Amino acid sequence: MTDDSDTIKTLFYRFLTQSDNGILLLDDKNRILWANPASCRVLSLTETQILNSSMSGPEINTGIDAGYRLKPQDGDEIIFKGSVQNFTENGSEFRLLHIRNRSIISPLSGAEADLLITHIQDSHATDDILVWAVDTDFRYLYFNNNHKNAMKRVWNADIKPGTYILDYITDPEYRIVSEKNYRSILEGKPRNSIDHFTLKSGEDRYYENFGHLTRDSKDNISGLILYTVDITKKTENDNKLHLSLNLLESIMNSPEDLLIFSIDTDYKYLFFNKAHQNSMKRVWGTESKLGSSILEMIPDGEYRTKTKSFYDQSLTGIVTAELSTIRRHGEAITQRENISQPIKSENGDILGITIFSFDVTERLQAENALRDSLKEKEFLLKEIHHRIKNNFQMISGMLGIQKNTIGDEAAKVALQDSLMRVNTMGFIHETLYKGSNLGAVNMHDYCRTLVNSLRKLYSAGPGIEIFENIDDIELEIDRAIPAGLILNELLTNSLKYAFKERTAGAIKISLKKDRQNLIYLKVEDNGAGLADNLDLDKSATLGMKLVSAFVTQLNGNMEMKSEKGLSVEIKF
Repeated sequence: MTDDSDTIKTLFYRFLTQSDNGILLLDDKNRILWANPASCRVLSLTETQILNSSMSGPEINTGIDAGYRLKPQDGDEIIFKGSVQNFTENGSEFRLLHIRNRSIISPLSGAEADLLITHIQDSHATDDILVWAVDTDFRYLYFNNNHKNAMKRVWNADIKPGTYILDYITDPEYRIVSEKNYRSILEGKPRNSIDHFTLKSGEDRYYENFGHLTRDSKDNISGLILYTVDITKKTENDNKLHLSLNLLESIMNSPEDLLIFSIDTDYKYLFFNKAHQNSMKRVWGTESKLGSSILEMIPDGEYRTKTKSFYDQSLTGIVTAELSTIRRHGEAITQRENISQPIKSENGDILGITIFSFDVTERLQAENALRDSLKEKEFLLKEIHHRIKNNFQMISGMLGIQKNTIGDEAAKVALQDSLMRVNTMGFIHETLYKGSNLGAVNMHDYCRTLVNSLRKLYSAGPGIEIFENIDDIELEIDRAIPAGLILNELLTNSLKYAFKERTAGAIKISLKKDRQNLIYLKVEDNGAGLADNLDLDKSATLGMKLVSAFVTQLNGNMEMKSEKGLSVEIKF
């Protein structure tokens, strides 16, 4: 039987024409050369519409289902599911496409039929197709090498034409099932099933089976023909995909307070998780459904208009975020932060958007409570600085009264200097009280206040000019106080001693910060300068000792020059 090629072609001709599955034959340009009527029924097209039509879809391994598009001679494009085997015949490329649906029977003829039959018989055309035929007693009429190898691999059987196929099946249960299936086909019930085998090596294999009657020239039943596709790869991929989808679904539905949903450009649902579905039911009393418009699920007209505006902006491709408040019966129920993400095709076209919506009601309430608490603490801190400033003013006032009761001139000077040091620290708290930053002192405002106070206190004459070049620098209070006291001592020293018996002079004050955040404080005058060979560390002058101590406190260093006056620069 295996040597009779005409008989084999007749056998396969009947198999193909009696197949419940649509089969298409395509050339290398994806033009349809032949289609069985099963395809016509599945696709709801005539043979005229199908033949010479163009197909588009992936070229993939046998047994892997994918989506395919068919543009008939007249009519709308059709998308369907199928699998493809590629093969070569006489140097030409062809594709055999199996439509994964049941259908009716149609004749097969012409050169395309011979080409198709040759492909099915050819064991090298694909490693995944198994074909065999038996008579009404279930004895082999034909088998291809793939079937022969599979029987050896699964049952360790060396099959031969004319032998009883069921004798090779060593599993009693599977032999009973196979005989039942064969008899069912003989009764006119085409077979379409999936078998799972575990080989001796432990490897799992899956096969999709198709079986049909064959008839002789007088239309009498002559046996069965069976056609099996190894779908192991497809099944494994399906299982992996199913696992991935389950994992993705679990991830999407795990956070109860995170609403995730996708809509197309017509606002129709593409996806939603359980949290979104439950929220729509709880808030609006509506049931979300795939393919339905989300806007139709929102009965509140004002909120629907606002939501549509948000979606329209997001559908331009911009990642958009908004804060929404949902109210029912005049009462605020929840506040949500909505973030959109565009869905794009491979060409970059906007297909829709995905919305991630977070319930931020509690967060906003906590933020508002924290903001109120900070305002309260800010008010209290300002009040503390105000009271400290008042205390310094009280101490300054008492020192002033005491100064006026002392007759000793040296004591008066000492009290006056101490009074100014108290005021210098008081100005710090006054600046903090009036400023917007309670943690840092604006040195520009502070220095100006200090300079004006010293100018008045020591009655600098109109011929004594003070030039200020002070950057807008902010210092924390533990650095601002020693820096202010240094400025107080240096400026006091210039005002008191630099211009004795002089009616004109200049004092320059600068405060700068470089790119390394180093602060430079410089006070210079063109007055009398210091006495020669003055050792600052051994000086009995309290003011200069204080300057040295404050520089150390700032971890800084000091440079002093006495040329045509005195110049002192502090770097910290």
